[in-house]
Amino acid sequence: ADLPLPGGVDMAARVSDKQLGLSLRLVRAYDINTDRFPTRIDVLYGWVTLYAELACRVAS
Repeated sequence: ADLPLPGGVDMAARVSDKQLGLSLRLVRAYDINTDRFPTRIDVLYGWVTLYAELACRVAS
């Protein structure tokens, strides 16, 4: 599930790698109050259990 790309911004882009289970989203927008272009990078990732027989539960 990729993060949505917003509209009405200076730049919005997404790159993803299905093999790594990684998605990056970059959003850049103009801020009229400061006359700057703040840029945001969001990372979305996940993983699965590869070797269930090696798993352990840690309790406190």
